[in-house]
Amino acid sequence: MIVAIPIEVKERELYPKLLICYYLLKFNSKIKILLTKSSILLNKKIKKKNLIYFEKSLSKHKIENHKEFLKNNFIVSLDEEGPFYHWSNILKDNRINLKTIDNKNFKFFFLWGENEKKFFKKDIFNKNKNKIVSVGHPKFDFLIKKNHSFFKKELDFIKKKYKKLIFISSSFFIDSIMDERIYKIYLEKTQSGKKIDEKFSKDLNDTGNYFDLINLSVEIAKKFSDHNIVFRPHPRQDIDKVKSRFSEIPKNLHILFKYTSTPWIIASKFYIHSHCTTVHEAYFLKKKIYCLRPNLNISYKKHLTEYGNFFQNKKFLINDLSKEISKSKSSKKNIINQKIIKFSPHEESSKSIATKIIKNFRNIRSEIVLENSKKKNYLKYFRDYMLSNLKKIIYLRFRNLYLFLFKYSFISAKYIFTKDYKVNKIKSLDKKDILDFFKKINKGRIRVDCKKINEDIFEIKCK
Repeated sequence: MIVAIPIEVKERELYPKLLICYYLLKFNSKIKILLTKSSILLNKKIKKKNLIYFEKSLSKHKIENHKEFLKNNFIVSLDEEGPFYHWSNILKDNRINLKTIDNKNFKFFFLWGENEKKFFKKDIFNKNKNKIVSVGHPKFDFLIKKNHSFFKKELDFIKKKYKKLIFISSSFFIDSIMDERIYKIYLEKTQSGKKIDEKFSKDLNDTGNYFDLINLSVEIAKKFSDHNIVFRPHPRQDIDKVKSRFSEIPKNLHILFKYTSTPWIIASKFYIHSHCTTVHEAYFLKKKIYCLRPNLNISYKKHLTEYGNFFQNKKFLINDLSKEISKSKSSKKNIINQKIIKFSPHEESSKSIATKIIKNFRNIRSEIVLENSKKKNYLKYFRDYMLSNLKKIIYLRFRNLYLFLFKYSFISAKYIFTKDYKVNKIKSLDKKDILDFFKKINKGRIRVDCKKINEDIFEIKCK
């Protein structure tokens, strides 16, 4: 059995997906795992059979790729963006791809919680209910105290440098590393018959709440000068664009994208957001939560305001925060709704996912032929290199021409994610990262071998 697990955003996905790898190898020492940068193994030119592929999303621009891949291989889906009911309507329409789910070789849609099932049409759900299962998400496994040790290096750094930490999480599409006009064209191509202008403006351009969160960050930094305020952009955002939005940046306000959110939330006492799914982590970790959203006339409406304290006025939020900071001690017992997010300190989601894979594919024999970096087809490599750089030059220097080519299908919709956007998400993936993880978790239980196949693929198996 060969399991392929792509990584799109390293800071967010690497540890959770390596935890799945660990349990797969622990339960079946004969499994081979291919850890890849993004979705390169969907390429139809790579010869493969009976490959079990973890898909990050079922977005509509992937329909044809999925259709071709599923002829001889299998797909399971583990989405990284959060429960469906926290998504904007336009993203729900795009990502719940029934054509792929209905395929006999699509085996599992792993949900964060039971409540997500209601977004599947009844006939599709009834037909595929054994595929649609709630398991939680592996990233929450690291909230269990015994697993905090995975972030020891990060926690030591944060606690030493950013004492008395207030963490503010951005979750906006605005200031994306990708040109927002390209995404709008993509939606027009994949959401035929929809009023994209209206939906795009309502669902994605949440400008007012974004600027209010930025202004709140500055005011909090000024008022609580003995605290460190960390404003963390979303992985899709361009940090330089985000910084340019701040009219002033007090010394104790730090705008940075470093590490995954988890160690920052663990190290903080206060968590502030507008509509970020990392609020679940703050809730499970019993942090003091504040949500600021003056404008409710967006697709999110009041979603993600269920946790902690919700405000539409930043002055009221600051007053409440001030009272809480002045307290010597505060404690809160959070009651976890398992239907929203399946989470238990005694049952790891990664283990549940691995168990499902082992049980369902136990008799599968997989085959794949991969190109070793030492045996490149240099003609093909040169051609792809030239085309990639030509596209990059047009994108960077002739943006309107790029938009025209993308709109009229000279550049395919599957190339929605431009190179700068991809680089922003995963700058590097190293063998050392993988081996360090297994060294932390393994403690001699299983002997793991990791081999770099090429720049984009690592093979992990038991020795």
